[in-house]
Amino acid sequence: MHQFGVRRWGVLLTALLFAVAIYVVVPQLGGTATADSAITRLTGDSSIVEDGRRITFHGSGFASRERISTWLTLPDQSVISSEYFSSDKAGEAVLEVPIPRYAASGTWHLTAYGIRSQTPATIQFTVLGVDPSLAAAVSAVWPAQAPAGTSFRFVGYGFGSEEYASFWITAPDGSIPYALSRSTQADSNGTIAIDYAVPTVWTSGRYVLTIQGIKTGTARAIVFDVAP
Repeated sequence: MHQFGVRRWGVLLTALLFAVAIYVVVPQLGGTATADSAITRLTGDSSIVEDGRRITFHGSGFASRERISTWLTLPDQSVISSEYFSSDKAGEAVLEVPIPRYAASGTWHLTAYGIRSQTPATIQFTVLGVDPSLAAAVSAVWPAQAPAGTSFRFVGYGFGSEEYASFWITAPDGSIPYALSRSTQADSNGTIAIDYAVPTVWTSGRYVLTIQGIKTGTARAIVFDVAP
């Protein structure tokens, strides 16, 4: 009986030590660790960039030689896709990210995502571009607010002549309920017009339709409200 009790406490002690080890070694949920527990980070030599230029960041902690997708979150919380990069053998990468022309001034965020390791990293930076109130002049929407089921017309200016573009809609909760790749084309003046009827099942709130040119990377984020 005494030996059984000792063995039982020995097993419990071993399990406890194993649990503590797992807690220390394995990153907590929401972290950005790769399979080998290296922390995925982005750093930059500069945190300020003018619109139409590139800003360089250094990534580390990705898997060896993996593809990295990137996207940008604008001050109005709309999201535009950016370029793909690759890490080197050590899991490091140099990300030279282009900022669209006539981009709105304010705080932006870059997210880099290792496709194989499924590890994200985010960094904040400042864009010196167009005043947000003036940035609205390069896009428009009619009506600006209407109930679900209404057809909205979105117009973006300043794209390349007859340039193809993709567009997607970001919902109030950050999800993407609708997206089409290379689905629309600018006219000879660089203007893109999109008509979209909002499904009746969509909830009320503030949505953002983003248009991004395939060739120039020019992006327009158009805010509209779905009324109750």
